Amino acid sequence: MSNKAEASNSGSYKGYEAVLKNAKDVKDTVDEVKATMPKGISFKIQDNKYLMLQFKYPGTGKRLPKSCNVPFAPEGVYQARDKAWKVKEALSKFKTTSEFWGWYDQEILEVNEIVNDLKTYREIFQEIEDEYFNGVHKNTGEKRSRDNPSFTKSYKVTYLIYFNKFPNWDKCPNWKDFNAVLSNWNKGTKSFRNAYFVLKKIATYSSKSTAMMLLEKLSEIDPKQTEFTEKQYILWDDFTKWRESAKRATKEGSCYEQTKKRWLWVTGMIAMYGLRPTEIAASLNLDKPYTKDGVTIPAINDPNNELKLLVTGSHTPWGATTKTGFRISLPFTTDKGIWNVLELTNVFCFDEDKDRYLSEDAITSGFNRSHRQWMTSNNSPVTQMYAFRRLNSWLKHKYGIPETVVAASLGHSVDVNRKHYMSWSDFRSTVDMLTGFTKEPLGYKTATEQLTALGIDVNDPSAKLILRVIYQLE
Repeated sequence: MSNKAEASNSGSYKGYEAVLKNAKDVKDTVDEVKATMPKGISFKIQDNKYLMLQFKYPGTGKRLPKSCNVPFAPEGVYQARDKAWKVKEALSKFKTTSEFWGWYDQEILEVNEIVNDLKTYREIFQEIEDEYFNGVHKNTGEKRSRDNPSFTKSYKVTYLIYFNKFPNWDKCPNWKDFNAVLSNWNKGTKSFRNAYFVLKKIATYSSKSTAMMLLEKLSEIDPKQTEFTEKQYILWDDFTKWRESAKRATKEGSCYEQTKKRWLWVTGMIAMYGLRPTEIAASLNLDKPYTKDGVTIPAINDPNNELKLLVTGSHTPWGATTKTGFRISLPFTTDKGIWNVLELTNVFCFDEDKDRYLSEDAITSGFNRSHRQWMTSNNSPVTQMYAFRRLNSWLKHKYGIPETVVAASLGHSVDVNRKHYMSWSDFRSTVDMLTGFTKEPLGYKTATEQLTALGIDVNDPSAKLILRVIYQLE
């Protein structure tokens, strides 16, 4: 037994000798290397077991030792020296302590935690919903709110109807679910296209590996819309003929007569300004002037109002948000004959309708739907409100109004106006559009040059009078 005891003690002693020797080697290496350390950072040997870096902690200014994850051995000294230079750079690079220590854990301590980034559909849907309501209306810049029925309806139409196609919201995203959701719509339809991009958004919110897989699968599918609702078109003569027919139609009851006048007036205003029904209802200067920034726009029913500019508010009286927000619109003409035929100065106001539209669906869609139903029941040749926007765009073109003014009046860009409102598909409408326009007038200088070339004396009093009237010269 004594031999065993001696052997055990001898082993312990030799092991301790090795520890002391290693500690001495480390200290010698530290003395050798410390001159190459960056300013402000030094080595710290603790308990003859650990080699640490000592520096001023960001945010506190206190000089303290910090583990640097190197072996307590001569080679560890060189590793610590290299890490010290990285720390030096990071101390001057990062602006916050959290950024620095996050970097330190990853780069110096080499902490590699496996982060559970898996998300359920429910979590992703909530993130998308929060992002939506923390945003603003894309056309008006108005802050979205869950209390606004127009925004909640828009959220449902944009996202929720697609979210609801997933049967189990507590699962994590997978391709089987995505493929099943897409199968609800025929490829090439608008709904398929919309669903595709909602799924793409869901994929980007998934875990990194899942997102890569889902996006790769989606990239193999062409979401292009190839099926479209047939566009409706109406020409001015067809509209006025139908209007007269609807006006003459009689049904029993004064209630119907008042309803007829109301919807005929709304339809006439839509044709005159190219606005949506709700935008007519949201107008602010129908029966009284509107003033902003020191500028007053007269009421539409003011007999002295010659320009007939229409001010559209951002909300209807019952709280719906108008699509393009507050703006001023130009009629295609101020001709009194046309205005009298359409009886547009006999305005209707809609403040009393706030008690009629109470549910979310009624607030957001009720007015437009009621107008469309009335048009259908009275045999209108068109029921799409965009048909009247196309008619208005063409009429403004016909009357020589510049394209930029037309687009601004309708609340969109010139490109949108050309794509959606100036491309007529039926032959008769196309011929009428191409031939039935009034050329824009020449500029004053060009006009006088061409008149002179024709031998007309532009300095003649009669010629001066004509030019003064045409170009509104003083």
